[in-house]
Amino acid sequence: MCVVNANEEDARVDGRHSAPLPRVACPVSCGHCSPNASDEHTSDCEEGQGTDVVQITRHPLREIGSDQSSGIKACFYDSGVVSVRYCLEHIGHAVTAAALPLSRTDKECIAHYIQLGLDVPTVLRVIRKQHVDTKYRLYWITAADIRNTRSGLHLQPGRLHDDDLESLILRKGMNMDSDGMRRFDHPKEAGGRFCLVIITPEQLQLLDRYSARGVALDDTHCTTRYNLKLATVMLVDDCGRGVPGAFLLSSAMDVCACQALFEEIKKLYEEFNPKFFVTDDTMVFWNAYKTVFPSNETIKLLCAWHCQRAIFEKLNTCLPRNSEKRRLLGGWLKTLFTQCNKVEFSKAKGMLLGLLAEQRMTDSGIHAFEDYFRRYYLRREEEWAPYNRVASIANTTMICERWHRTLKYTFLGSSSNKRADELVHILIGITPILAREHLIQDARGIIEGKFRAKENCLRHKRAVEIKEYAPQKMSSNEWRVPSFDTPQKWYKLTVAACPCDTDDTHCPLCHVCPVAIACSCPDGIKSGMSCKHAHAWTIYRGNDESSQIEQQNATTEKTPFYCFPETDLPQVGRGFESEEDLSWMDLRKTIVAELQEYVDRLSYSWNTSTSADEERVSSLLRTREHIRKAVEEELGGANTPRLIPRRTCHTKNVKQRSQSKKTMSKRKSKSKSSMSSTFHTDDINTEELNICVICNDTQPPLDDPEDEEIMVGAPVLWWSCTNCRAWVHRDCMTARECIVCDKGFFEA
Repeated sequence: MCVVNANEEDARVDGRHSAPLPRVACPVSCGHCSPNASDEHTSDCEEGQGTDVVQITRHPLREIGSDQSSGIKACFYDSGVVSVRYCLEHIGHAVTAAALPLSRTDKECIAHYIQLGLDVPTVLRVIRKQHVDTKYRLYWITAADIRNTRSGLHLQPGRLHDDDLESLILRKGMNMDSDGMRRFDHPKEAGGRFCLVIITPEQLQLLDRYSARGVALDDTHCTTRYNLKLATVMLVDDCGRGVPGAFLLSSAMDVCACQALFEEIKKLYEEFNPKFFVTDDTMVFWNAYKTVFPSNETIKLLCAWHCQRAIFEKLNTCLPRNSEKRRLLGGWLKTLFTQCNKVEFSKAKGMLLGLLAEQRMTDSGIHAFEDYFRRYYLRREEEWAPYNRVASIANTTMICERWHRTLKYTFLGSSSNKRADELVHILIGITPILAREHLIQDARGIIEGKFRAKENCLRHKRAVEIKEYAPQKMSSNEWRVPSFDTPQKWYKLTVAACPCDTDDTHCPLCHVCPVAIACSCPDGIKSGMSCKHAHAWTIYRGNDESSQIEQQNATTEKTPFYCFPETDLPQVGRGFESEEDLSWMDLRKTIVAELQEYVDRLSYSWNTSTSADEERVSSLLRTREHIRKAVEEELGGANTPRLIPRRTCHTKNVKQRSQSKKTMSKRKSKSKSSMSSTFHTDDINTEELNICVICNDTQPPLDDPEDEEIMVGAPVLWWSCTNCRAWVHRDCMTARECIVCDKGFFEA
């Protein structure tokens, strides 16, 4: 109900008053009326008004475009006061803030949070938490109100036009250096090609700094509502974290599109020459790279996870479940994929190929598997063999998969219905966000975001727990280290000079380098992480000067990328300045563990013993006195705090604990395939192997297939290496130097 009072001078009633009709504005509804309201209302006069009514008139108040009207009632008094009543609501509806439109102030409040980069659910939660009074319109806000406000105020990120393609064309036409849109081929007709290359100035700095170590490439889909694929050139920083170096958004991920990506990289950075090129089993990225950079001596590496999955799936398809042949071949395949020492790898490969050669004529399944293994993997051994990726940035393309997960779940909000221009806007601004996150981790010493550093700490802890370790020196750079779990099992440790520019990838506790030390154990193949044997060797090797690793990076610290100068940052201490400090720290951890064990034993005894005689009480009193003195000595005489956290109090939140429990339960549920002595390379007698390390077969290859019948029964000349005892056919040799160990020579 709206009531407006006006003077008689501004009123007009049936010609008695010649003044124009007063313009009525409701302070509640702001002039927005609703039709269908013509019911009777309260008394005509306001409280306190006079009753000397001269005349009451009713006039229809119509809404534009509506056939129904609202009633308006005017009262004229002798005093010259005019009272006007009208209703702008439906019959029976009260005046409530829920039915009102958003005011300008309300929209400004919503726009403030949208400009901060908050998504719609977050804005909704914040506004509902701030406005708890039902009299305000924002109390009744919904997600649709926020989306409509964002659309009405044109606050969608990266949207310059209602059409995605036109929006990207407009943004490309701005030619802003910060956007990094280096190339844009838009489809000019239906079915045309879409190709967009993005390399921002920050990513150009990343390419200049980290690309020499190696790159990893992979593509993904479902980032937009269209059939577009996103390929990313991933780099690895000093701490082993993946960072995106360039983006390719294309409708077809073929050689032409990938070639456009590398052409733009070459225009910006001609010195682009990565040492390793890690990708999955596809030739698109590699062929495009070699087309643009034909003279680069880059080592191509296949993703170890994809290779193992394909090979074991083929083995499971060819051989029946739970068969002895499948178990035997699977065991040697696992050994083959965990040998980072080339000599041990050659022995495992010879054993596997020998088993296949013995049974391929009698078993069609083994014949099919051998044909597959030789055709697709054996001829390109250098691309997937563990010994060829010791110093690589990664064994798998999981740094790409982790980036895809971060992009889709964190920045895209788990939505695959994004506009293309919105995705491009996110990609352009994502590098500074990741750089700041990494800078915070480094400056504050946060280890949770550094997977490799965390794993190094866990392996160091395992090495400290062994307490006694006796590595045996074989040569100036080779050692024999015993296994932690299997008695009489030894691994070979190779020590080289540290090639790292910084020590960020080293263990923060013992500073062992994951690149300089290579172990032949299964855990030694993981990039950026040192196995527990390497940690134990570093701790227990003694003061042998010849075994010291050259720390060439002691004075070559680099400034963190895209951050302030190093002098402006807080120095993150490592806690240890020498091996003496390290030994004291390890000793402290050991003593603390023993003390906690004693406390646990006492707690168990106190809770299980139910006797309450005089002797028992006296014993408890003596124990209490000893513990009280120990507490006073530990705390320096200070009073203990009134509230003490329980020992089982978790520092992780519920979500992290539940995820950790799920991971551990999965690991326990898996049947651990214990590697028996049958699958150890030390148990292989090289004298019994009949596989040539050059041709990977029992017989030398023939120039003419028709000569096979003639060569049946003919003697085969075998030569072996004087150092590693690897076997070769005399007909396959092109030089006498051993291609396996690079130390011995082939002789008859």
